[in-house]
Amino acid sequence: MAVGVERWFVCVCVCVCVCVCVCVCVCVCVCVCVRGWICVVGVGLYLPLAQTGAHTLTHT
Repeated sequence: MAVGVERWFVCVCVCVCVCVCVCVCVCVCVCVCVRGWICVVGVGLYLPLAQTGAHTLTHT
């Protein structure tokens, strides 16, 4: 039944990061992905390294 159905997915993520002493950052990302006809909602908790936190602050 799935023959001929294109497989595609679109994800939209929103991340909120909180940094302490510029070296400890906690980012909470909420991603909503739509793949085909199925909608999947995922919530992830990420602990980036100090370099990532510094890069984020520099980018901001």
